Amino acid sequence: MNLLLATVVGTGQDGLTVDIEGGARVTLPVAFGAAQKGDAVEVGIRPENLSLGQGLTMKLRVLERLGGTAISYGVTQSGQKICAAIAGDSLVREGEDIGLTFAPSDAHVFDSAGRVMRRLAAPALAT
Repeated sequence: MNLLLATVVGTGQDGLTVDIEGGARVTLPVAFGAAQKGDAVEVGIRPENLSLGQGLTMKLRVLERLGGTAISYGVTQSGQKICAAIAGDSLVREGEDIGLTFAPSDAHVFDSAGRVMRRLAAPALAT
């Protein structure tokens, strides 16, 4: 899982709004508890939950094409390591800056003590 440093910029009915270092401002649907503006948190995003788009910028360092999927490794603008599983036929090359996005509901958020903030709507489990 990618763990990206972020700073809380607000809280509300929709969840926790954070600025991800070297990236985007996003509202994450989690129960934020005692979190308040200025707190440091980590946003966890699985590689398979990232796709090409706008939000985070990654300097693509290594691209491993595996047929239908390409595993991309790089760093954000702030130097945080990041890995994304993108479509295998994506028109990207090593050395380029690429944009990545994710659905806020796919994020995992951890407070400064490493405790998880419960999602407001957990994904359905297969039965």
